[in-house]
Amino acid sequence: MKSCLTWKENKKSKALYIPVAHLEDAQLWSANYKKLKEKIKEVSDFHKKLLRAK
Repeated sequence: MKSCLTWKENKKSKALYIPVAHLEDAQLWSANYKKLKEKIKEVSDFHKKLLRAK
């Protein structure tokens, strides 16, 4: 059994098939990436607030 990881790149869908042996690692990396994106958004929003306050 394989699982598929998908994402958009230049408005095109891409897919990567993940072997079962690596599925847990891929899920962890994906979850970490989502957390990182959220933290980057928080920092960006904070910086926008600072710039508006000046």
